[in-house]
Amino acid sequence: MATSANMDLINSAISNALQNNITGASNNAANAALKRVQAVAKAKNAETTKALDKALSLVDKTKASLAASSTTVSSSSSVLDTVA
Repeated sequence: MATSANMDLINSAISNALQNNITGASNNAANAALKRVQAVAKAKNAETTKALDKALSLVDKTKASLAASSTTVSSSSSVLDTVA
């Protein structure tokens, strides 16, 4: 028959094993949640980068258009000044 000391050792061992199992499951769940959050953040970052690239492209096109317009206006003014 098991003594009280042996039963305490067995109970302690079972308790430690269960606690380790719970801790492992908690760590796995936390890591899975972290990966989900990181994936969402990465997708949002990609979306924001795409929007910024689009905006910068529009700025560049607008600058080019304004530069072309001012050159046309300057050329027209020069021709009119010459004629006058």
